[in-house]
Amino acid sequence: SICSGPELEPAQVIDLLHSLVDKSLVVADLDSFPARFKLLETLRTYAAERLTQLGEAEEGQRRHLRWWQQLALQAEDEMLGGEQIAWYERIDDELENLRLSLDWAERSGEHLTGLEVTLGLWRFWVARNHGPEGGRYLALFLKRARMEAPPALVAKALTLSAGLCLSHGAIADSRRLAAEACAVARTLESPFLMAQATGLLGTASLFLGDGASAVAHLRTSLALAESVGDEWTPAEARLWLGLIAWRQGDLPTADALLDSAYSFFRRRQDLWNLALVSSFRARVAVQMGAFDQSRLLLAETISLYGRIRDKRFLASALTTLARLEMAEGRPAEAVRLLGMIDAYIERSGTTIATWAEWVRQEHEEVRTWGPTAMTPEAYRRAYNIGWSADLAEAVEPSL
Repeated sequence: SICSGPELEPAQVIDLLHSLVDKSLVVADLDSFPARFKLLETLRTYAAERLTQLGEAEEGQRRHLRWWQQLALQAEDEMLGGEQIAWYERIDDELENLRLSLDWAERSGEHLTGLEVTLGLWRFWVARNHGPEGGRYLALFLKRARMEAPPALVAKALTLSAGLCLSHGAIADSRRLAAEACAVARTLESPFLMAQATGLLGTASLFLGDGASAVAHLRTSLALAESVGDEWTPAEARLWLGLIAWRQGDLPTADALLDSAYSFFRRRQDLWNLALVSSFRARVAVQMGAFDQSRLLLAETISLYGRIRDKRFLASALTTLARLEMAEGRPAEAVRLLGMIDAYIERSGTTIATWAEWVRQEHEEVRTWGPTAMTPEAYRRAYNIGWSADLAEAVEPSL
């Protein structure tokens, strides 16, 4: 779709590509999904110069952007199901090319297409911890394309911008954008768009400590979504309502709501949301004294986040595991995990989601409890063992 044209059929492109591979002018990576081909750097530079000399560089970049538009449309659906990890890997492999294409879209005025590409990849931005970068692109393209974009696309962009802000702790911005999305959706009289925007408004309110508003918005979102047959938004609303019930001490209600969300996401093979709700269920199980169940849920959570490669939420799940060891009265194991978590955060350049009160509280509880339950020497020894261990080695004894 990028290289073919009136004088070159798609089949001819494939033949030429294989010919270049045979001559060692192009490197083929047949193990990736799908197969990837890379020009040697000197040839890439020469080819770019020739395209410019021939006046075809801009058309090539425009075709590349259109290719991303088609891929993002496909990826948006695929990243919600069982193939999402393969799609995360695919976009990760192409991330530098994606950035080049989006930067060109901004310079050349292709703002609406850039907006569509960025929106289609929203789950990638969140799951691979690129929320700030995705949010910057989304804000830029929305600002430039707002007058020409259909109102429904504007509402979607505002809602997903709110979600991206939420993913990296810009909570006040998230609530502002979600409220703006609600206003646009209201003018469209779209229950579907209104349900999504209201759900984000409720989640942002939860993170800002406004529990009453959070419950009201999430219940409204659930009802609106169910009225139009949307199953995904109610599952997400139940996830957050379950978390609120847990925070309020209503463990039976929390368990029921989270179990319902868990069943839906498992059925749909949405691994990212499954990991999130599994981590919440583990926290409820700890508080209910169901330590074995919590351990099983955390094993699933840690495995999923490891496969997804969501470093931030993996670090948070490991903190919950340390909190479980603390609840079972195993200070050496809790402190060992704490050492490993601190080392993992430093080495991977990530952080735990400290903007979430419950995550921050867990981390502080483990950090302050350890020294009171052990001698200073024993504490240092356990912490240093965890610091020196790799992730799998440190986690295995606790799971």
